[in-house]
Amino acid sequence: MGTLPQLKIIGTCILFFIFSQSYIFSQTDVESLLDSLEVEIEKRKYPSLMISIVRSDTILFSGGIGYADVENKRKVDELTLFRQGSISKSFTALALLKALHDQGLSLHTPIKKIDSELPITNKWTDQSPVTVAHVLEHTTGFDGWHTHAMYNFTDSVSPSGKAMVLSHQNSLKSRWKPGTIHAYNNPGYVIAGHLVEVLTGKSYQEYVKQEILTPIGMGRSAFYFKRPQNVPIAKGYNLEREGYVEVPFVSIQGGSAGGLCANAHDMSNYLQFMLNRKGALIDSALFDESTFERIENSHTTLSARNGLKGGYGLGNFQVYQKGYVFHGHNGGIDGFSSRYIYSREADLGIAIASNTIRDVTPLMEYILDYLLGDENILPVDRAVVPLSKSEASEFEGFYVFKDLRILLRSPIMHFAGNFRFQYQNGHLYVKDLLGGIRDSLSYAGGNKFYRNIEKEPSVVFFKNEQGKQAVGIKRKYAEKESFVLNLFDMLSVLASMMISLGYLAYFGIWFLIQLVNRKPVIELRRLSLFMACISFPLMFFSFAMSVSDRITSGSLTIFSGMFFISSIIMVIATLWSIFQIRGIKEERWFNIYFAISTLAISIVTIFFISHDFIVLRLLSN
Repeated sequence: MGTLPQLKIIGTCILFFIFSQSYIFSQTDVESLLDSLEVEIEKRKYPSLMISIVRSDTILFSGGIGYADVENKRKVDELTLFRQGSISKSFTALALLKALHDQGLSLHTPIKKIDSELPITNKWTDQSPVTVAHVLEHTTGFDGWHTHAMYNFTDSVSPSGKAMVLSHQNSLKSRWKPGTIHAYNNPGYVIAGHLVEVLTGKSYQEYVKQEILTPIGMGRSAFYFKRPQNVPIAKGYNLEREGYVEVPFVSIQGGSAGGLCANAHDMSNYLQFMLNRKGALIDSALFDESTFERIENSHTTLSARNGLKGGYGLGNFQVYQKGYVFHGHNGGIDGFSSRYIYSREADLGIAIASNTIRDVTPLMEYILDYLLGDENILPVDRAVVPLSKSEASEFEGFYVFKDLRILLRSPIMHFAGNFRFQYQNGHLYVKDLLGGIRDSLSYAGGNKFYRNIEKEPSVVFFKNEQGKQAVGIKRKYAEKESFVLNLFDMLSVLASMMISLGYLAYFGIWFLIQLVNRKPVIELRRLSLFMACISFPLMFFSFAMSVSDRITSGSLTIFSGMFFISSIIMVIATLWSIFQIRGIKEERWFNIYFAISTLAISIVTIFFISHDFIVLRLLSN
């Protein structure tokens, strides 16, 4: 009779010891963590770091280290605002959810039902109209690569949401059936901000402030179009050879996608809101358990519809860290980088931001290593199902990622980034083109797999709507294709580029010989092919230079003008060279070389056209 009470007492003591040690660790080691972080940001060249670390019932730290203003040595504190970039999307999603709820609408509502004049193009409208859920999950198929509407240099106050949408209309074309593939893009969240304005009759800045930020406890945060005055805000910097160079606060043409400024105090309150799934002043009738589950999980992708949890929900993505499932978002905007994550399993939330564009993910990893240990532990409670060779044969093969906007990365980098699945010893291995193992998958049943040491399946195989074998890996989507045909396509384009560049060398030598021999140097057929061949390296160079400066990337510059002109010349000169082939009557060996070179530049031109790289919009409206 005395044994059971004694066991209860011992068990209680053990639990008390465990939890008390966790609490002591959390309180006493934060100062040590901050000391080590100061050394880390100095080593990694970050001017400062905004830091929020919380548990569901405790704010462990809210503040910062380093300098918000390097020149004047002004330090970061918990009230110093940082531009948050794409973290803004998490709050725009919350605002649109509330606006829909108040109007009796849902995530399944087609966006053209809210504004019938939206300038979107979707050839699948009849069977799959673009819905609010598609917008918030980035499954519209819209193109986020156009840089012509990135910045606003003309307005002194924020334009309406509708005006911002119109400036992005060249991107608002569904490249595939909405609700199938996740492809991150900013224009969709510009539409989300506009929908908030249509539904509420208020500016999205005002509505988000009143209905989301203030009730959560983020009263000092806001969406800013211009640099706010009379409030503590960090200056953004780029690291140059001469040191930190200040980056101006440039207005973006899409504040609902990236205009939030927040501080450590407010982000701490937000993290606790997401951990506890409630707030004292927030609408609990809307933000209940089911709403948070929906926020944290994708429903519209093919992967989600085939049973994969997580992915990119409503302004919120899932990541697996240190044996726990975390949710969050990251952001980057001129002179700033940010990231927040939280896990109800770990009872931990962290938000950091730095006043430099350099990615803060390594610093987040450093903090997680410090708090949760630097080793990933294999979960003991996941259900692994035996996988036979015959079952695996359906999944094996070469797979190609299908975010169709691959631009300059194709064909070489894109091809090299693809992979094959191969069965071996009861596991399915992810291998690169040279046979190196990238990852190992353990079977969870139902065509789903665990990656490496993750405790929840993050890979699912399925047949797409065309009956083709496909795979979803977290937020990515790939289709099974022929390795040989893909290799042939890649080598064809690569060889055609090399032949075209070779013609430039030939033309240079021929031109010098003509000068030395004092012969006429103008020959239209040679010149036209030269103009076609010189255009594509000029396009590469001018495109790279145009987008390297984020501030001027949407404006008319020497490089954006060069890109536009060279892409036009490439098409015209290639067509002219094709017509010249039939008219050649002499110089047999040159005629053959001319025909081969013309075929090569034609392949390159077709490749660029098929990937929308010809006359890509780089200029503002």
